[in-house]
Amino acid sequence: MRKWPYLFATLALLATTLSLWRIVASYHEISQTMDEPLYLATGMGLLDHHGKYTYLSNQPPDAGFASAIFPFLDGARSHDKDGTEDEGLAILHGQDTYWRTLTLERLGILPFFITGVFLLWTWCKKMFGDAVAFLTVLCYTLIPPVLSHAGIANSDIPLTTGIIASCCSLWWWTQRPDLKRSIVMGIVLGLSACTKLTFFLFFPVASVVIIGYEYFTNKLFLKNIRPISKTFRLAALSLLVSSLTIWAIYGFSVGTIPSDREILGGGGTLRNAPPGTGAVVPAPEFFGAISSIIEYNSEPTVSYMFGKAYTGGSLLFFSSYACAEDADRASYRCIVRRISCFISVG
Repeated sequence: MRKWPYLFATLALLATTLSLWRIVASYHEISQTMDEPLYLATGMGLLDHHGKYTYLSNQPPDAGFASAIFPFLDGARSHDKDGTEDEGLAILHGQDTYWRTLTLERLGILPFFITGVFLLWTWCKKMFGDAVAFLTVLCYTLIPPVLSHAGIANSDIPLTTGIIASCCSLWWWTQRPDLKRSIVMGIVLGLSACTKLTFFLFFPVASVVIIGYEYFTNKLFLKNIRPISKTFRLAALSLLVSSLTIWAIYGFSVGTIPSDREILGGGGTLRNAPPGTGAVVPAPEFFGAISSIIEYNSEPTVSYMFGKAYTGGSLLFFSSYACAEDADRASYRCIVRRISCFISVG
């Protein structure tokens, strides 16, 4: 392959371009989802009210900001409705350009998808070479859930990209822990944590795998011998930087943590809510969101799949979703998608 040094890079670029075309082509085929007005209201509140974070307060603001940036530049503005959904719907229909506003909202998520593809390419190229990097990009851009979520405005693709970026930065940090890499990793972790709160569920598991692989397989920490105390200090610095980044995203707000009832019972909004009680903390909206999610998950929820009702969900959901097929089950596209799902998961 030395004769064609850019062959795999070109193929990866073509695969990415094709996936982008498929994503954008779906914009006018799918009407708004339940979540899209919520994220639009959240982001517009941040942009139009100078960083005031009142809507969709049970989720971090990154996805909302990305969803609202292009509609805001197009002239859309807040309508100051009390409910998050009512506010989002008012923004979508406020200029009498529903499809234009919805398309602009969805375009704000595309940079996350592109960033995720780029990080997968560069990371896999450094570890395994161009051929494996291309196959990784190809599989990623053929996974139906990835393409479908990249075509709507919600927090799933920002979360996916955030986890990829965090894992990549952690691996990069393990190669040579120093001050610069610790700060960069802290910023990446902070930005990723503000995509979706399930980041705190997925990334710790991935970080254990990465560190374990580097320690037991590559013996990297033995090759780059440095005092353990210094490594821990650098790791602590990364955590400090990530905390400051989260606080910065919330506008360096300080206050009392809002109650779960105000967040969950008020349609996911702090608008016109009374001040919370308790200790004054930085980024109270962030801690209030975590508290509300814990409270929500503590209550029984009923789901239905394959003719059976579940309390609390089922582990079969994700595998079933990944393998879902169109009505045309015999088409080659379904076969390719199914194979790519199993390859990427495996």
